[in-house]
Amino acid sequence: MFKMFYILMISSSILLSDYLGGYQGAGYRYGTNARQISLGNSMLCDANQGFNAFLNPALLSKTNGLEIGSSYFLMSLDRYVQVLSVSRNLSSFGGASLSYFESGVSDIYGKDFSNQPTGVFQSKDSYLMFSFGSIVLDRFSVGLNFKAMYSSIANYNSSGFSGDIGFVYELSDNISSAIMIKNIFSSNVWDNTNLAESLLQIKSFGLRFNINNNIKIHSLLENMRPNGLDVYKLKNGIEWNFLKYSLRLGVIQNSGQFSDQSFDVKILAGFGFDIKLLESNKIRLDYCIDFGKENEGISNLISLSIK
Repeated sequence: MFKMFYILMISSSILLSDYLGGYQGAGYRYGTNARQISLGNSMLCDANQGFNAFLNPALLSKTNGLEIGSSYFLMSLDRYVQVLSVSRNLSSFGGASLSYFESGVSDIYGKDFSNQPTGVFQSKDSYLMFSFGSIVLDRFSVGLNFKAMYSSIANYNSSGFSGDIGFVYELSDNISSAIMIKNIFSSNVWDNTNLAESLLQIKSFGLRFNINNNIKIHSLLENMRPNGLDVYKLKNGIEWNFLKYSLRLGVIQNSGQFSDQSFDVKILAGFGFDIKLLESNKIRLDYCIDFGKENEGISNLISLSIK
């Protein structure tokens, strides 16, 4: 049991490499697509082709036809993230999606409490997610995520479930607001042990401003309460769209009881462009560069979506 706690603590910290990396569910919190991450993970109320369910299930109300989103992140420190999502509108007021997420770390060198090598192992966090979003009132949408989760670290495995709820309200054509509560319920049980865990509940409030037809600003305030202590993140992003191209810049500011004072601001950047194959189809390619923390290295994030 003690060996398991030690492995869990080390590998989950590597997965996310942020100031809450040691808490359950760290592998799920990095992000799912290059556009979202290049904007500092600040998107909560703006539709994102192929990935709406991950951002906020209420955005599925904006699904138009069939949308497919896929990501693969080539990350430093032998980390990876891969994502696949298929969404479709069910009517004029709602949409649904089925999505898969997986993150992991390979080639982790294990040590016991005496600092003796125990071999090389891998870790993985994944979930299968069903989502639904619908317009319930004029300019107001609500959505739900239901996730079946699986994790593995060395020879230990866990399974569980969780759910999210999200809301979007469009104040005008140029201003939107949103609320999202992740892991509003959750349970995760490790095989062959009595260890049961709940994922950290994450509460977010977001805004989207259209400065003009070409520039969007996104802002999000995120709150978590590990050990009953408030932890906040402020996330901001700006996106400049011209013709079929987009340029993006994102900034994440950590604050609160567990803020990493040695690296309090994280900067990300990226771009995207549309490829039109047929009159009714649109392919979008997005890229993000994550400069990482000190001595962490650069990560390259790529997403592809089809509508």
